[in-house]
Amino acid sequence: GPMVSEDLGRELQRLLPDEDLESSHKTILGATVVDDDADWHFVMVWRRPKSNAVMPNPAEALSAIFTPRVLEVWLLEDPEFFDRLQDCPISTAEFLDAVWRKAIDIMTGDQCGFQVAWKPALGSEQVLLMIKLRSTETAIQIADRLRLNVPLTPKSYQVKGLECPRTAACWSQKWGFDRTTQTYAPAYLPYEHSRNESFRKHAAKRLQQANKALEELVQDWGRDAVRRKTIHRRTNLRRQLQFCDMRAATMVALVAKMNEAKGRREFTRLLLLREIFTDMNEVLEERDPDRAWQMRSLPSDDERLAARLSRWSPPSFVSAEEYATTDLYAAFSELDLMRMIWQRLAKFMNLTGMERHAIIESFFPIHHQAEVQRLASAWASLRPLALLQWPGDQHNAAVRDYYGEEVAFFFHWLTYKTRSLILPGLLSLVCFCSKLFLSQDGVQTLRNGYAIFMCGWVAYLTSSYAQATTTSNLLWGMIGYSDEALPRAAYRPELRGSPRETVLRLGHWALAVGFVAQTVTTASLITSFRIYALDHRDAQIKLTLLGLEMEYSTAAEWGVYLITANIKVMNLAWGLISPWLAEQENWRTDQMLKDQQVKKCFLVKFVVYYYPFFYLAFIRDFVEGCEGQECIHELRVNLTVFILTHIVTVIAQILVQVGMTFWNEFSLRKKMDALSSARNYTYVQAQALRPPYAGDMDDYMELFVSLGFVTMFSTVYPFIAFLALASNMIELRVLAFRMCRVLRRPMPRGQEGIGAWMQIMQVVTYLSCVTTVAIVVFALRPLKEMHSAQKTLYFVVGEHLMLAMAFLFARSLPNPSVADELVLERNQEATEEILRGDCVVMHARSGSRACLKGCQHLSPASPLDTSSL
Repeated sequence: GPMVSEDLGRELQRLLPDEDLESSHKTILGATVVDDDADWHFVMVWRRPKSNAVMPNPAEALSAIFTPRVLEVWLLEDPEFFDRLQDCPISTAEFLDAVWRKAIDIMTGDQCGFQVAWKPALGSEQVLLMIKLRSTETAIQIADRLRLNVPLTPKSYQVKGLECPRTAACWSQKWGFDRTTQTYAPAYLPYEHSRNESFRKHAAKRLQQANKALEELVQDWGRDAVRRKTIHRRTNLRRQLQFCDMRAATMVALVAKMNEAKGRREFTRLLLLREIFTDMNEVLEERDPDRAWQMRSLPSDDERLAARLSRWSPPSFVSAEEYATTDLYAAFSELDLMRMIWQRLAKFMNLTGMERHAIIESFFPIHHQAEVQRLASAWASLRPLALLQWPGDQHNAAVRDYYGEEVAFFFHWLTYKTRSLILPGLLSLVCFCSKLFLSQDGVQTLRNGYAIFMCGWVAYLTSSYAQATTTSNLLWGMIGYSDEALPRAAYRPELRGSPRETVLRLGHWALAVGFVAQTVTTASLITSFRIYALDHRDAQIKLTLLGLEMEYSTAAEWGVYLITANIKVMNLAWGLISPWLAEQENWRTDQMLKDQQVKKCFLVKFVVYYYPFFYLAFIRDFVEGCEGQECIHELRVNLTVFILTHIVTVIAQILVQVGMTFWNEFSLRKKMDALSSARNYTYVQAQALRPPYAGDMDDYMELFVSLGFVTMFSTVYPFIAFLALASNMIELRVLAFRMCRVLRRPMPRGQEGIGAWMQIMQVVTYLSCVTTVAIVVFALRPLKEMHSAQKTLYFVVGEHLMLAMAFLFARSLPNPSVADELVLERNQEATEEILRGDCVVMHARSGSRACLKGCQHLSPASPLDTSSL
């Protein structure tokens, strides 16, 4: 079988965990594991065949595993192997061994250049193939080939005489609570190694030119003291400082010469250089009134000189040495290296096809204990004080750098929502306690005011979070990522726009509408039956299909459970059918596929989650009747139960995942003990036993459903905002703990914002306005007791006013913000400056020129002699 032949067996034995490894730690289950993660990036879990059965359809399996180009080259190299595939059966072990060897050749060959090593999984039923990319030269070539988006270095802006933009200061920085500087927001460009080399070459050349020009200027300055005071001097200075990149080179070279003269104690030359430096700064300040005013406000020439030197000297500005050696692109991060491996492998192998044909069990990034420990110490800590820590943005950058943008944006949204709930949560406590000092009418008036506030709050939340998302997209290089992302492996370009694709997509939407219609129609029919049954309580009904006979009153009670059962069944069926249909719709990128799934899923889930609460608020009074505020009281109880059940469910799911991991680990350790195995239990082996990350759709769904409850039913139960705040504070840390300690590390997927959830947030905003007015008019006294025509009038006027308020709130916060627009404009200016042609030398073929006979001396300034034409 594969990995058990003599050569591979010796290699496997050599790569078993060493017994003398020093570093180790304990898992949350109490097991001691050896830290073998080191600097590995990915692990591929290969299956080991349990029998020598014949491999079914090996040719089809190879086509699903490798790209056509790989198969063509393989066929030329080893035609005998493909002949055997056609002529005689091949065992699963032999097939797996061939795929293993080809995969290793690809990964370690000159097309990838990865480093690999393998070891057995715990129990030796799988083989863990570890992969890493640590060669700088290889990473440069892969990044250049993939056109990987990489940020520019802030110092490269200074080399071009520009200033790298920063994000706007947050309120804590403005008020002095946060002493950290604002974050740089450089532009992202596709990586080109030749452009980087050319950038450095031209920078060194400009610095050389600046040094030469300065020496000539110094000599001219020293020869003629009178001429220095003339306007000709200013003209020369302006010529020297005309272009921004030469301006930076000149000032950097001038500061270096001043430091050199000071070190050599050449005071005459130093005074001359300082005079030139001062005059050059005055020329520059003519174009910058703010800077000129700052200089004039300083009391002495020495202070002005010190301020100007500070501006053009390290650490505020690059030194002469840095100017000539600064790279255009930032160094590759761990996230960049992981994406290079993942995307480069996709050029040769289909990982999904390998899983489908049982070649591998999984492929996932490796957790690194040092990084996990750093995140777990604060972000993912479950200590009581950690649960109460401020839900700020202090962890966002670290989460993005470790997990990628998909996971980072989920926690970015959860953190932002939690922080925004603090004010509504505190106000809800006031509403909750108002019954102690206000009359019943006063309490209801206060709650109605609170509901209006919540409608404005959710509109502000939607608009302000859109701004925050744009800022994060700028910082993380995700602007336009949805359009630039790599196509999915299952994407078929030839089907784009075909009737098959159109029918599938329209059919999926039609099915979603059908599910909703079935749920609503069934609920309406059962409700109509219950109305009839409650009017004939004592009559008997015979259920022929079930062979039962009961009173109508009992059948009416059963109707409630039938509605719930129908909703649950439809929800379960949709969860099985919708993902499969979405996979068949031929979406180009993972983000497009995910957005379409989200929209259709929310359409169905909206009915599933909210119907019981809408029934209590608007329908039950007409069907069963409510004495006093019985329906409203029951609605409040159900809202409380939902929030509490939500957080308990989240914790229970994590405990189940921990329990499954513990059982797998315990079973395998027990098996190894029975075999008297003395092998170390390593960190990578422990990660292979963890459950995979299943995506964020369910987590987003729970958060948006709870947001809908907070905003739509706040007039009935304001205290739900405080419960949601407490729930989110706990959930934020619990989900972070799950990411660090329970699940495998997810694939570092990129994502532009939160995708379709942003549109759903806008839908929730407008639904909240309509629902709030509907509850006040149709469910609460005194408007509830008015005539239907009056209630309809109040409802139409009220919901129009609320929608108008939400619309105005949304338009009051432009997206992108003014600060982000400035960042975009400066980055666009820097990009144009870099790409305008002076960084990359173009070797074009020489052109030609010709003129008509007799027009050899013709030019725009020469007289026209028509007699020669």
